[in-house]
Amino acid sequence: MKKKQAECSVYEQIVSLAETILDAELKKHVRVKGISQDTLVFLSDSSAAAFTVKLHKEKLLRDISKAFPEIKNIQIKTGTV
Repeated sequence: MKKKQAECSVYEQIVSLAETILDAELKKHVRVKGISQDTLVFLSDSSAAAFTVKLHKEKLLRDISKAFPEIKNIQIKTGTV
């Protein structure tokens, strides 16, 4: 049970960090969908916002990986947020 709570806490910390890195306009269109293995997955309701995240993917990954080295990749998908 404590392991699940710790995993939830780490997930919440990763989501919080990712949301602080994204600017206000992007946060209107982009959300963290989840973590799949070592990949942080974002969901965007706008292809333009998804493209913007892809442009800044390396910096975003570098910033998140500093705090959470288990995150090795970022993926962005389009769909309903």
